[in-house]
Amino acid sequence: MTRWSYSSSRLFRKCPRQWYLKTIVAEPRSKDPIRRKAFLLSKLQTVYSWRGSLVDRVILMRYVPIIKRNHPIVLGDLLKYAREIFNRQLEFGCANRLYEPGMTVTETGDAFAAFFDVEYGEGLAQADIEAAWEDVESALTNLVAMKDLQMELKSAVQLIPQRSLSFNVDGIKAIGQPDLIAFFADRPPLIIDWKVHTFASNDYRLQLALYALALTSCKPHIDFPEKQLPYEITDVGLLEVQLLTNHLRPYYLTNEDFDSACDYVARSVLNMEMTVHGEDEAITIDDVPVTLNDEECQHCQFRSMCWS
Repeated sequence: MTRWSYSSSRLFRKCPRQWYLKTIVAEPRSKDPIRRKAFLLSKLQTVYSWRGSLVDRVILMRYVPIIKRNHPIVLGDLLKYAREIFNRQLEFGCANRLYEPGMTVTETGDAFAAFFDVEYGEGLAQADIEAAWEDVESALTNLVAMKDLQMELKSAVQLIPQRSLSFNVDGIKAIGQPDLIAFFADRPPLIIDWKVHTFASNDYRLQLALYALALTSCKPHIDFPEKQLPYEITDVGLLEVQLLTNHLRPYYLTNEDFDSACDYVARSVLNMEMTVHGEDEAITIDDVPVTLNDEECQHCQFRSMCWS
């Protein structure tokens, strides 16, 4: 089984078969048509998830590098870059270029996009496209207006966005990828999680606890600051930034919260292992349970593989 992650555990809870197809079957370099098909389908996004990933890319490629260079943030520049990416991805995804011979996600670069409604529906509705851009524009406008957050990030000695951190939880190999890690000279690091949700009602305590576990348990990367103040896991700053609602939500966790996070990982891995390593080791897709939620089934990326 691949390394455990919080996102894979959430997918497993939604539908074990969806998790199995995405994490076990899907393989981008495989010549097996089933594995290749699963990989391509795993890239399908709704318009809602697409606009969030686009905002993440603008932050990764423009916002964080500008702050690291201590240059002023210009909203117009961010929006111009976002619109360019928006248009390229929209064109690529609506043309359903996912199945072009020789197409690779890596070589396609920031033009790559694949839409659920193109694969399974009649294409993207113009109203949804316009709403997606409005959300991108609002998210970036709110981000630029967060001056206190900008000042805090500019005071960091190192900013590391979207870094995969390998760590162990009681012998379980896991991986976490915080949106942004800020290291400071005079205090413990800060982990930031960007969210682009219209309704910011969910609590991300567990997700951020796992990111803190990853940061404090992983082997320090080469670009981590050499000198770090000694700190406890409970000292790590955790901040959820809701970009559409313009709300910052800090989390203050206890050792009990981190114990609960470790228990969650253990239970999750046990359920996954029981699914893929039953009495019959030659498990097939049909052997993996499916969700009982009809709505989840209707919106599944792997619907064509599962239903066939």
